[in-house]
Amino acid sequence: MVKHEVVASIEKGILALVGLHEDDTADDLRYCARKLCASKLWANESDKSWRKSVKQLNYEVLLVSQFTLCGDVDSKKHVS
Repeated sequence: MVKHEVVASIEKGILALVGLHEDDTADDLRYCARKLCASKLWANESDKSWRKSVKQLNYEVLLVSQFTLCGDVDSKKHVS
């Protein structure tokens, strides 16, 4: 929510916090996208865990920029 207004939402799927770094390449981003879409996180029709991916189930993905994931904490506990 931003100023009490919903700006994005999904039904079933993945909410991913994404930290992009200036050294990341297009290949790095493609790799992460493939892994996210192909990771088997849901049960199949026989209720066997970890058998279906977000892509296989046609679920949704919501990416949220979280630049602090790339930060370093110095000795003064400041993130840079």
